[in-house]
Amino acid sequence: MRTHSKFTWPLLASLVIVIMAGLTTTVAKAGDMQDAEKLFTQNCAVCHGADRGGYFAPGLTKERLTNTSEAALRSMMSNGISETQMPPWGGKLTTAELRKLSALFKSTSKTKVSFGMEDIKKSLKVHVADESVLPSKPTYPIRDMNDLMGIMARGRYSTGNSRVVFFDGKTNRQVGEIPTT
Repeated sequence: MRTHSKFTWPLLASLVIVIMAGLTTTVAKAGDMQDAEKLFTQNCAVCHGADRGGYFAPGLTKERLTNTSEAALRSMMSNGISETQMPPWGGKLTTAELRKLSALFKSTSKTKVSFGMEDIKKSLKVHVADESVLPSKPTYPIRDMNDLMGIMARGRYSTGNSRVVFFDGKTNRQVGEIPTT
């Protein structure tokens, strides 16, 4: 019969504790990643693309950010980047939220995004419940729908003055706006 040294059981117990701690950390990180995905969608996707692959701002993927530390990413997000359209998010997002976002960007690739008809229906917001109060025709002449431009205005540094502003493309005159906040 083989005897175990007095160190075997404490060693096994320590190993089990380390494994359990690792599993708990993985679960916590999975929750952090879900939080980060939501934060990204709410605050970053409009510029960086819903798939994180870039839109008019650069992509935020592990492949693109290999030489950028998480601390540098957090600093850029918190303070903004001068001479670009990147606003400072430090006043709006917490340090913990910035950490979650930087971890997301450093650990994930571009995602595949789908937004089908059911998603569109779920996202529908009715701004005028009673359509009978609307004018019977536009309040300005529309000669061609291709001349109507809608531009998303997020306010200075995304401070909450968001709205869609409509312009007549022939005259560059503002013809209306809808608040989106």
